[in-house]
Amino acid sequence: MIPSQLNLPEWDNVAAAKAREIQAKHDKTRGGLGRLEDIVIQMAGIQALAEPLAEPAATLLFSCDHPVAVNNQLSKLAQTYAETNFQHIKMGASSSSIQSRILGAQLKPVDLNNQLGFENDFTKGDALTEELFSKAFYVGYNAVKELDEKVKVLITGDLGYGSTTVAAATAA
Repeated sequence: MIPSQLNLPEWDNVAAAKAREIQAKHDKTRGGLGRLEDIVIQMAGIQALAEPLAEPAATLLFSCDHPVAVNNQLSKLAQTYAETNFQHIKMGASSSSIQSRILGAQLKPVDLNNQLGFENDFTKGDALTEELFSKAFYVGYNAVKELDEKVKVLITGDLGYGSTTVAAATAA
């Protein structure tokens, strides 16, 4: 089961309002930075700081081959692509590894194939049982808990055989 209390920080209205005031004083067109301004205000409310911190940052990159692609041969890539790419990430030789290094963000790749073993193809029924969802949730939850407490920004991503198919189906 998913814990009822995740110990999320309280939203700080005062810090968010101050961040909004700071945004309004910058030498730019109001709303000129688009969504970035909203993100800064959200970070201020979460961190309880009018000028929120973006460092240190960490990246969690989850790797999983999705049965819908494996069973239906939906990808033009060889199924070994995801595993090879995951190994390159672990070695620090992938684009995500290099970008994390440039940003000074800790990168933690998480192999879900070996931890969970997804088997259900969503074209034939539910892709996740409640039990498997709970296990997947805890893998992510524990990956976050293992990060340095000082991390201010968390970047997440996924890769795997068929991950684009799952993303497209989720968006649809």
